[in-house]
This record gives sequence, C-alpha cells and structure tokens, in this order.
Amino acid sequence: MAQLLGPDRLISAAEQRNYDDVERALLAGSSINVRGERERTALVFAAINGDVDIVDLLIERGASLDLADDGGNSALIHAALRGYSDVVQRLVDGGSNVDLSNRNGETALIRAAQEGHALTVRVLLVAGARTDIGDFTGRTAEDHAQERRHRRVIQEFQRAGG
Repeated sequence: MAQLLGPDRLISAAEQRNYDDVERALLAGSSINVRGERERTALVFAAINGDVDIVDLLIERGASLDLADDGGNSALIHAALRGYSDVVQRLVDGGSNVDLSNRNGETALIRAAQEGHALTVRVLLVAGARTDIGDFTGRTAEDHAQERRHRRVIQEFQRAGG
C-alpha cells in the first residue's frame, strides 16, 4: 500500500533518478500522480532531471502529463526550461498540452526561448506550439529570444514562419 504520511516512495525514487525504485514503488501501490514537495509529481521530477527512461515509464503507466506544481509549471515547462529536448519530445508525443502556461503566463515555448534552447524550441514549434501567446508582460517567445539575442532560437522562429 502507498504511504500516507511522509515522502512517497515514488516521489523519492523519481527525484533520485532511480528507475528500479520508481518501478518498485508503482508495483507496491504508489499512486502515479501523487504529489510531493512543491506539489511536484514524479513526472515533474523526472522532467526536471532530464531522465528520459523514467519519463517514458511514467507515461507508459498513465501519468497525467499536464499536472502542474505550485508555480503552475508542468513537466513540459520544466523540461523546456532546461533544454531537455528529448524529454520534451516524449511529453509532446504522449499528448502533453504544448500551450499550457504557468502562473506567469509562460508556456514551454517561452521558457525554452528565454533560455536559448534552439532544439527544444524547434521540437515545440513542430508540435504546433502557438507563437502568439504572451506571458504576463505580453511578450511572446520570439520577443524574449530577440531581447536576449538568442540567434539560433530566432532562426528557428524564422524557419517556422514566425
């Protein structure tokens, strides 16, 4: 039976990047969408860590892809912020909402563009991420890329017709 008090085994295993323990926790009855520190799910921790294998396992086992943490950041937003394009691709392929925004109005595309992650921006654009969404300041992903002079990211927007 899943733990009711204290850190959940699944959360701990995902946070520690331990695939075998993630699998064991699921077999032992941990809820796949249990939340830990800062309301983060195991999938969010796996995305933060860029752990493709754990992300794949959790998607395969039916994790809810768009659950957000206390800042409104989903697994996709966390992976995009860190430039983990392979994790972003897995989440997109699994059906993650590419246009979900956090509490600051930032989408995965905006976060990837802010940080200069060109390949991640490409993955999101190919997946159909909207380029016209602005954050709480009204600035779009392309606006952020221009402001921060991320040349390769700007080129991705140009290629996509942005």
